[in-house]
Amino acid sequence: MNRFFDIDGPVYKWGTEIADFMILSILWLVCSIPIFTIGASTTALFYVLGKKVRKEDTYVFKPFFKSFKENFLQATIITIILAIVWFSSYLYYEILVSGKAKTWVKIMGLFSIIQVMIFTMYVFPILSRFHMTTKNLIMNSFILGNRHILSTALCGLLFIGFIIMLTSLSPFSVFSFGLYALLSSFIFQRIFTKHIELMAKEKEKQADK
Repeated sequence: MNRFFDIDGPVYKWGTEIADFMILSILWLVCSIPIFTIGASTTALFYVLGKKVRKEDTYVFKPFFKSFKENFLQATIITIILAIVWFSSYLYYEILVSGKAKTWVKIMGLFSIIQVMIFTMYVFPILSRFHMTTKNLIMNSFILGNRHILSTALCGLLFIGFIIMLTSLSPFSVFSFGLYALLSSFIFQRIFTKHIELMAKEKEKQADK
């Protein structure tokens, strides 16, 4: 029974993980308050959670701010792009709900909005894991999001859960996005692993030529 509560026991380990999760959620919230920093903050959150999902021993503060600093410029550029895209999507949505648009326009509009959602869900987790140009980052967000559509749909449901939890205004709302990021990190880890394996195979093929 004593081993159960030892420093290497499950109670201590789970307690540490829960404490880290709470700290990360608060760090994300505080660092996102200036709004334009939300991209860098989200990238840092996924960076730390990704390490935890891969069972890499990691602290919280140092890797969080390391990622925040290293990806700040690129993440901020992406945040601006997302703000423009979402504003455009909102205007498009207003046109769609007005009832004046033709059916094919409504279908294209719905498809576009879904693609924007996919881009939003994937871009920061990818940035937290890979080094690539902003152009390739955007392209890969769409490619991976559409290639793994079932996983994307599951992430979408988790994101809806985050919105519901956030709007409930409960004491746990502050941890809602952190919970979404944690659960979706397991999904992204599986997708990224397949992507890395595929890239490795492509390099082997090119080396054999």
